[in-house]
Amino acid sequence: MHDPTDSTPIEPGNALTTQGASVPVDSSITMPEVGQRIGPNRILELIAEGGMANVYKVWHEGLEIVRAIKILKPGFNDESKQRLHTEAKISAHLHHPNIVEIYGVSFWKDAAPYMEMEYIDGFSLKDLLKYQKQAPFTFAISIGYFVCNALNYAHNQVFTLYGKPYQGVVHRDIKPANILISRSGAVKLADFGIAKPSEISLHTVGQKVMGTFSYLSPEQLNGDPLDYRCDIYSLGTVLYEMLAGVKAFPQKTISELIQKKMLNEYKPLSAFGVEVPRQLCSIVDKSIELKKEKRYSTAPEFAGDLINLLKKHTHKTPEQIVLDYLKNPKDADAVERKKRISTPVMIAVSMILLIVVSFAALMLVPGMQNRVRAMLARGGAVQSEPASPQVRETFAPKKKRPVPIVSSNDSPSSGRAPAVREPPISSVIEERKRQAGPSVDPLKAGLNAARQKRFTEAIPRFEAAL
Repeated sequence: MHDPTDSTPIEPGNALTTQGASVPVDSSITMPEVGQRIGPNRILELIAEGGMANVYKVWHEGLEIVRAIKILKPGFNDESKQRLHTEAKISAHLHHPNIVEIYGVSFWKDAAPYMEMEYIDGFSLKDLLKYQKQAPFTFAISIGYFVCNALNYAHNQVFTLYGKPYQGVVHRDIKPANILISRSGAVKLADFGIAKPSEISLHTVGQKVMGTFSYLSPEQLNGDPLDYRCDIYSLGTVLYEMLAGVKAFPQKTISELIQKKMLNEYKPLSAFGVEVPRQLCSIVDKSIELKKEKRYSTAPEFAGDLINLLKKHTHKTPEQIVLDYLKNPKDADAVERKKRISTPVMIAVSMILLIVVSFAALMLVPGMQNRVRAMLARGGAVQSEPASPQVRETFAPKKKRPVPIVSSNDSPSSGRAPAVREPPISSVIEERKRQAGPSVDPLKAGLNAARQKRFTEAIPRFEAAL
């Protein structure tokens, strides 16, 4: 379960009452122990202990169901009790899959108030980050997406508080301890103890600041008017911590922390060397802008950028991502990296398989093995084996014999013996045609016969060469 906040009290004048009278605080009252009964519930175990309250796992004997009880510790005044009552009143109006349900308020020994609520079988994000400093960015996006859904519902809920109607509620204390994760993968926002309707301030007195400083927005620290964007800022710091493994503002002193927040000086996510998409870095930077006008104006706008980025990197739903991470958080990073590189790897593997199969098929062709061996020996491309002398002689083009021709320049008057030149081949062919007659072409017949004979004799030698 969650870690109860130990923040300072609310404005006086709205003390929790029973039967019209203010309930005094009796510091002598001891906290319940395992096995004792609180109303219809029997205490099973203490699951969280904070500065202001303890949280117990209980068994509701009437309904036969496991629930949780948050009970105020002894020694607190009416203002502290009023905070618990305000949380119960606000949460009782919020019925959403990502918000812890509240079932009622009563008193332990007629003095210490307690709140009965939904039991989450799991742990807080704070506990998870102690075990696993950094989370895969897909897991961080999924958590942010669910919290945005819870905030969107709370920011737009119409309800009545202390007899007055209000539109929307600002949580004001978004931090890892108030984000619960069940073993079944459900993400729940808890602890509306310092939440306020958007039009009023219930739990800030003078210069007292409520909430955990590392996650508070600059306007909360300055005491400026608040709206829904202070929750956007706080959620941005939670996302930062999940991705970087450290707080965005890890300063140890209040003065130094406030100074850094007012200057909006924090280490960029890209400086940590973690695998975070550039677009996600921009989303986080926008959510924790110093000026609220530059932040996301609404939770749906914030959630939209987160889910759109998630779809670019995985086909899984946020629910599946959270559940898979809980099953094996140590291997989640490796799994996500394998998924992101799966497409190019599959393409490369497919091409390699295609080459191997093609090569194997090629080796089945008769005579190809010798040619491949020759290729590998030469280290070059596949080349045809040199033809045998018989094949070269058979298929080599025949040189034409020159026909003697008597040149006009070689006349007897020139004083030189006439050069004998062979007549053009066309003249020879025409002469042979004339001698053989019109129906028989002895040259073509002779050539065809010679070629046929040479081709027939060369076939066996050519096949042997291949």
